[in-house]
Amino acid sequence: MKHGMMHILKRLLPYVRPHGGRLALLLGLALGQMGLQMLRPWPVKWAIDGMIEQKNVPGWLTWLIQQTGQTTALVLLAASFVAMIALSGLLSILTLYHGVKLGHAMVGSLRSTLYEHLQKLSICFHKKQAMGDLIKRVAVDTFSIQSLVNNQGMPTVIACLMIVSMLTIMFWMHWLMALLSMAVVPLLSLTILRISRRVEKDASEAQEADSKVYQTVQEGLAAIALVQATNQESHQVRGFQSASDRGLKANLRLYMTQGRFSFIVEFITGLGTASLLFVGVRAVQSGQLTTGDLWVFLAYLASLYGPVNTIAQNITWGQASVVALRRVFEVLDKQPDVQDRTHPAPLPRIAGELSFENITFGYEPNRPVLKNVSFKVSPGEKIAVVGSTGSGKTTLLGLAMRFFDPQQGRVLLDGRDIRDFRLSDVRSQMTLVLQDPVLLAASVYENLRFGMPDRTDQEVMDAARKACAHDFVSSLPEHYSTVLAQAGTTLSGGQRQRLGIARAFLRNAPIVLLDEPTSALDASTESLIMGSLASYLRARTCLIVTHRLLLARQADQIVVMHEGTVAEIGSHERLLRKGGVYAQLWEDAQRPAVETVGSSEMD
Repeated sequence: MKHGMMHILKRLLPYVRPHGGRLALLLGLALGQMGLQMLRPWPVKWAIDGMIEQKNVPGWLTWLIQQTGQTTALVLLAASFVAMIALSGLLSILTLYHGVKLGHAMVGSLRSTLYEHLQKLSICFHKKQAMGDLIKRVAVDTFSIQSLVNNQGMPTVIACLMIVSMLTIMFWMHWLMALLSMAVVPLLSLTILRISRRVEKDASEAQEADSKVYQTVQEGLAAIALVQATNQESHQVRGFQSASDRGLKANLRLYMTQGRFSFIVEFITGLGTASLLFVGVRAVQSGQLTTGDLWVFLAYLASLYGPVNTIAQNITWGQASVVALRRVFEVLDKQPDVQDRTHPAPLPRIAGELSFENITFGYEPNRPVLKNVSFKVSPGEKIAVVGSTGSGKTTLLGLAMRFFDPQQGRVLLDGRDIRDFRLSDVRSQMTLVLQDPVLLAASVYENLRFGMPDRTDQEVMDAARKACAHDFVSSLPEHYSTVLAQAGTTLSGGQRQRLGIARAFLRNAPIVLLDEPTSALDASTESLIMGSLASYLRARTCLIVTHRLLLARQADQIVVMHEGTVAEIGSHERLLRKGGVYAQLWEDAQRPAVETVGSSEMD
């Protein structure tokens, strides 16, 4: 559902309200500038009427000329004019300073809220949403709150006040000319109404096109190894250029619409000025106005149409800001798929029994990945989950961590539904080791301590030794203080996996979830790490997903997944004797080795 400007303004109130004091200061500074702008034509009027035409001279000016002489009085009038300009400039600098401070504070608050909300949204949301688009919403679209409040909202309020004030004085001076100056307002209103709708449409298209550019850059750089390995650099560049061209064309349409609008507004206000000049000169000739009065009218008219133009421009530019902020609130309105219940139960010290009870789950409606899956991992037991690619193995780990909830069935912790407990409490009892561990652009110390800031340096190094990571970390330029460039991408897959396993040792949780933890390790290193893991897992619940059947055979039980269901459960020996799915997987795993030996003998 698309919301208009008023709805967006209401949504912004919580981010503006804490800065009410600075907003009031800005309003005061702006009113001061407005007052000075309204006073600025009067010294010129008094000089013209009192010293050139000598008509309708105010009493105070007559007294001043008599006391100081005409030259001194003229100097004082000129000095007052310059002083107004100088004071207006000072107020403008103060307005700019406090406006930037206010804008940055609001942007920071909105960005933090959006980023915090993104952290809470489920894995399913992040799998479906383009990362480049989310980056643009956080980094770019949030900046529109500053534009809407500082560049459009505040100037529009001041412009409205200035129009009312100037029209009041103009009606007091000559009501007919004041009415004439307002004759263009209905035409301007119709123009604003018509163009603003077009601007909103063009702004929405430009935002989407810009978002696609961010997405293209993010995806291309994330897949740089694949791109270079397949000689697709030129293809990627063409794709980027295409997205960039669409973005440029969409933005050009937006700017051209706004440019046409500016031209129309200036043309209409020019007609108003020309009409007023004609009537004003005739009024001076007939003695209804002095030349100074006409000067004030023309000066006010220029100042009047300026605010009118400001309001018109800000309405159109405001539409672009509203479109950007609408994209921000679209994400903020997304509710996490996984949330704590209203009154979650406290999680007592757990024994570590993990059960899957009649689980059915799919990432998309009516496309289940898991179908009626049930099995149990007892405390201290190590269960391996094997099966062909796409059989739902890794999804089980996500359900255990409650990255998502099943559509049917329950995940139980010590016999109780994990949804009964606080989400953070459940996850604090588990450690997850991914096939490709996530590393940050931070030191090795910070990476291993992530989520565990109280761990000592010695504990970090002990965990690294158990994971066979200490030697290669010690060879880095700054050892454990070395910052991992590009989030660890300069490390080998095996080195990253060892750091992921070290992090698990350091976390020391009662339930350990492993997703292909040694797939990038050589046999010797894997053997050493599995020896450390065997000791570490002795008193812990362990669920390990793997394609490596040599690793799976070391488990107490093996769960064999096939097309989203549990096909078999049993020990390695029992499943081989059964001659089912597992036996076929085992046979397939041995065949490449046999064929390799056979071909070598033939050579």
